[in-house]
Amino acid sequence: MLLTPRTLDVPLGTRQQIIAEATDDEGRRSTQVLLDWRHDADDQFVVRINREGLLTGNRIGRTAVTAGAGGVWARIPVEVNVIPNPRILKRGGGFPRLLLTGRDPDPATDMIREGDPDEPALWQNTSDFVHNVWWLNLQSPEAAFAFRRHGTNATLWRTYHAERLIDMVIQVWMAEEFTRKGESERMDYWGAHRAAMDRHRPRLVHQMWKRLEPYVCEGNISSLEEAEGTE
Repeated sequence: MLLTPRTLDVPLGTRQQIIAEATDDEGRRSTQVLLDWRHDADDQFVVRINREGLLTGNRIGRTAVTAGAGGVWARIPVEVNVIPNPRILKRGGGFPRLLLTGRDPDPATDMIREGDPDEPALWQNTSDFVHNVWWLNLQSPEAAFAFRRHGTNATLWRTYHAERLIDMVIQVWMAEEFTRKGESERMDYWGAHRAAMDRHRPRLVHQMWKRLEPYVCEGNISSLEEAEGTE
């Protein structure tokens, strides 16, 4: 198994391709193979990699990436350095989606995103920002507690899910209001923005709950999708 390039600098939030060339027992070489990928950083979210070797720089840091299948793995890993991105990262278009860990595929890798007990319940990394998604991290202590408390009560679980969706909407709205003036915005205006948020929050929450009520009470998925698609 041969991986190229041997070293790779990846600006934060961008993608780079690692090519894996496999040789079979008859000496035939191919790059058209699906492999398992892993890296040795303590923080496993420094990079995200899909099965085709498309790597996304998720957090600043270094790691060594390798690929293989079964008992056959590349002997020489790719040294990856995720570096600061001089360009301002832009959020993807449309309104963000709230995905569930352990169930939904990560747009950066096309693989199921596993949860992380060290991350918050409402979770967003750099690559998530670029792909315009948030995660309900079911392995967070808060979510784990909610699961234990709600047990098999589906209505209570859907209520918790809806509450996190509303939290996402509030955070996105607040960030967009605060950054609208760009570099001319002064940090001492934050108090005024916070007061504005407190005024607008009841209206936003009321509108969201009206759309989410059929989902919470009846499990109507179409009402959830409608709420998630609201700008």
